[in-house]
Order: sequence, then structure tokens, then C-alpha cells
Amino acid sequence: MYELSSNVLPYFKNMVIFMNGKYDLKGCIVAHEEYAQMAGMLMEHKIDGDIHSFALRHEMGLFGSMFMKSVWAQMFKEFVPDSRPEFVVHDEVISAKISLGADWNKYDY
Repeated sequence: MYELSSNVLPYFKNMVIFMNGKYDLKGCIVAHEEYAQMAGMLMEHKIDGDIHSFALRHEMGLFGSMFMKSVWAQMFKEFVPDSRPEFVVHDEVISAKISLGADWNKYDY
């Protein structure tokens, strides 16, 4: 799964740069949210203090959840190397919790 998601990440990086003019964590998260919306998936991003919770509901099965877990894990590792995100994987839902700081505002991008 890691190899597959690693092959996709360069294309994702190009998409983020095209959409936002730069490549950073906020841009990646915004791109994921916008892509999910365009694809008819439900993505939620909640902030509680410095903890950010993400949930994606999809119809891609367990393979899709495992794929997204790998993509998100690599993305978090790239931008927040010392982080330890917590993932929950189900057939139609993937969720993650990670500390990204309390000053992070998803609407200021």
C-alpha cells in the first residue's frame, strides 16, 4: 500500500501547487477536502485545541481506507515529522487525529 500511495503523491503534490500556488500542509488538507467534495465523498475536519480530527466517508471499501491512511500518514510525516497520528480504518470510513497546533485555522487559506 505504501508503494502505491508513494507513486500517487507526486501527482497530488502537483495538484496542490496548481490549486494553491504552493505546497504545504494546509494546502494538502484543503486539496483533500475539495477533492472529496468533488468526488461526492464526505470529509470532516474538526479542531479541538491543538488536536485536529479528520474523517472521510467513501464507497471504496477497505482498500480505499487503507490507501488513504497511507497517503495521510506520508503527508503528515512530510510536514510534521515528529507527529504520531492516530488512525481508525473501516470499510467506508477513515479517520485520523493529530496535533497540529491550536493557532491553525482552516479558513485562512
